[in-house]
Amino acid sequence: MIRLPSIRHEPSEDLLEELIAAIDLVASGAVRRIVLAAFAGVEDVAAGALAHAQWAGVAFALSRDGEAVTVHIGPREE
Repeated sequence: MIRLPSIRHEPSEDLLEELIAAIDLVASGAVRRIVLAAFAGVEDVAAGALAHAQWAGVAFALSRDGEAVTVHIGPREE
């Protein structure tokens, strides 16, 4: 049997990819705004997502209600 190498992603890498995909949806005009709630570890990748959102011209913010962190993406900046 030949074992192929596997690439293991850190959960934070997967979360950042999801946030970037959401930012790209807003930037493309497919949706106006996206709100994501209760993502564990979102604060760890928020800086990278914010940089991508600024580059794409999309609003990006976090809000906290107790322990829950909510991500607000959009609208596009005019």
